[in-house]
Amino acid sequence: MLYYNAIIRSMKALAFWHPGARMHAMGSYLRLLRFVRPYRATLLVAMLCMVVLALTTGLFAYLVGPLTKYILTGGASGTERLGWLTPESLARDPKNLVSWLPYLILIVGAAKGIAYFGQFFLMGLTGQRVLVDVQNELFLHLLRRPLAYFEAESTGSILTRFTYDVAQIEQAVTYGATSILRDSLQILTLLLLAFFLDWQLALIFFVLLPAMVYPIVRFGKRLRQVSVKAQEDVGLVSRCVHETASNIKVVKAFNGESQEAMRFRRETEGYLQTMVKSLRVRGTTTPVMEFLGIFGLAASIIYATNRIGVGSLSPESFFSFFATVLMLYQPVKTLGRVNNIIAAGLAGADRIFAFIDADERIVERDNPIILHGFERELRYEGVSFTYGGEDVLHEIELSLAPGEVLAVVGASGAGKSTLVRLLPRFSDPTSGRIMLDGVDLREMSLDSLRQQIAIVTQEPLLFNDTVRNNVRYGRPDALEEEIVEALRAALAFDFVRELPKGLDTPIGERGIQLSGGERQRLCIARALLKNAPLLILDEATSSLDPESEALVRDALTNLMRGRTTIVIAHRLSTIEHADRIVVLDEGRIVESGTRSSLLEEGQRFRKIFAVS
Repeated sequence: MLYYNAIIRSMKALAFWHPGARMHAMGSYLRLLRFVRPYRATLLVAMLCMVVLALTTGLFAYLVGPLTKYILTGGASGTERLGWLTPESLARDPKNLVSWLPYLILIVGAAKGIAYFGQFFLMGLTGQRVLVDVQNELFLHLLRRPLAYFEAESTGSILTRFTYDVAQIEQAVTYGATSILRDSLQILTLLLLAFFLDWQLALIFFVLLPAMVYPIVRFGKRLRQVSVKAQEDVGLVSRCVHETASNIKVVKAFNGESQEAMRFRRETEGYLQTMVKSLRVRGTTTPVMEFLGIFGLAASIIYATNRIGVGSLSPESFFSFFATVLMLYQPVKTLGRVNNIIAAGLAGADRIFAFIDADERIVERDNPIILHGFERELRYEGVSFTYGGEDVLHEIELSLAPGEVLAVVGASGAGKSTLVRLLPRFSDPTSGRIMLDGVDLREMSLDSLRQQIAIVTQEPLLFNDTVRNNVRYGRPDALEEEIVEALRAALAFDFVRELPKGLDTPIGERGIQLSGGERQRLCIARALLKNAPLLILDEATSSLDPESEALVRDALTNLMRGRTTIVIAHRLSTIEHADRIVVLDEGRIVESGTRSSLLEEGQRFRKIFAVS
C-alpha cells in the first residue's frame, strides 16, 4: 500500500507538471484514479518496468561517448568511464574490452526491451480494465435514470457516451497516463545525465524548455474545445442513423430517402469541419516542437564546437551529451502528442462524470418498507404533477379496491399516461401522495413495489432475444411449463409452436420478425408469468388491426382476471367490462361512474364515445 500511495502521489505531481493534464485542476483525470485503485499491484509492476526503461535509456546515452572514442582510437582509449560496467579483469586490460562490449550492449538492450514490453502490456491491461469498469458504472447510472430522461435524451447521445467518450478515456488512461509516467521518468533521467556530463552545455539547450511547454498549453486548450465539439457531433451522427433505422418504413413510404441522406450529410459535414480543426491543431504541435528542438540542438553544437577547440570539453562527453539530447527529444515529443490524447480523454471524462454526477434517479428511503402484496386499497390523495413547467395533473383524488377494473379515458394530453406512470414510481408526484394499503409509495422499496405491478403498453416492448427469454424476463427462474401456460393464456402458444425453434426462436430487434398482434400477445404472456396483483394497460390495443385486436382483447381478459387493473382506453370497446370509468380533462378528473351512467349523464364521456 505504501508503494501504491507513493505511485499515486508521483502520478499527481507528474500530471500537474504536464500542462495538458493540469486542466481543471486535474479534476476529471484524478477521478479516474478511483477506477485504477483495484489494479494497484499491476500499476506498481508497470512503474518498476518504467524505472528500468528510464535507467537503461540513460545508460545507452552514457555509453555512446566512450564507445565512440574507443572505436575511433582503435581501442587505445575510451574505456576510462566503462570500468564500473565491466568485469574487473577486463577493466585491468582495456584491449580485451572489445570482447565484452557486445554482451554489455545486448544485456542493456534486452533489459530495455523487456521493460518496455512490461510497462506497455500492463498499462494497456489496466486501461482495458478501467474501460470496462467505467462502462459498467455508466450503465448502472443509466439504468437508474427516470423515464423522463430517456424521453428527453436522444439514443445517439446516450450511445456516444458508451462508445466515443469511453474510448477517449481508455486512450487517456492507457496511453496518456503511460506516457506521463514513462516519458517523464525518461526525461528526468536524461536531464540528470545531461547536467552530469556538462551543466553549461545542458543549460544552453534546456533554456528553451519553457518555449516548448507554451505551445503544448495553447494547443491543449484549443484541442480540448474541439474535442468536446467533436463528441457532440458524433452524438448527432449516431442519432441520425438510429432515427432513420428505427423509422425506415416511414422513410420509404414517404420517399424520404433523399431528405434523410441530406440530413445525414449535413451532420457529417459538421463533424468533418470539427475534425479539420482538430487535425489542424494536432498537425501544428509536432512541427513546432521539432523546430524548437532543432534550434536548441543547433545552438548546443555551435557552443560545444568552440569548447572542444579550446580543450574545455572532451569529445566523448559531447558525444554522450549529443546522444542524450537525441534520446530526450523523443519522450518530449511524445508528451507533446499525448497532450492531445489527454485533452480528448478529459473532454470525454467531463461528459461522463457530468452524466454520473447528475443523479436524477428516484430516491429510495433508508430502510424502506418491503411490500408483499396488495390487500385493501390503492388511493391517490391530492396528487399533482408538473413537468417542464406545465401542470399535467391537478389534485387527483382516486381509489381502487382489490380486483377492481378502472378505466381512464380522455383526449390526448389529458394526463392519462402520467396518472399511471406515478404508480410504479417512474416519476414522483409534485404534491400529494399515492397510498397502497395505507403506506405512501415513497416509503416502500422500489423493487418490492414494482414486483407487484405488471405493465402492457401501447408499443410492444421486446428484446432482441428468444421467445423464452422475453416471456420470462420478469421471472428468470420460471419453469418451461409455466412459460407455456402463460403463452396459452395469452393466446400466443399456437404461433410460437410454429416458429422455427419454438420457444428458442430469436425474434429480432423489438420483435421485428413477428406481427404486431403476436408481439403484443408475447408482452401479455410476460405480464401473466409475472403474476403481479396490480396491472396497468396503457392503450394496449390502440395500434392493432381489428383481427389482432380481437385476439389481444381475449388475451387481456385472461390477464385481467383476479387483478386490480387500470386501463387507459383509446377505444371504448376495450372498457366494456370496466367496473368504473374516470374521465380526465387537462389533468383533472371531470367525470366518474359506470359505463351506463356516464352514457346517460356524462357530457364529456358521451362526446368521447361519439367520436370513437
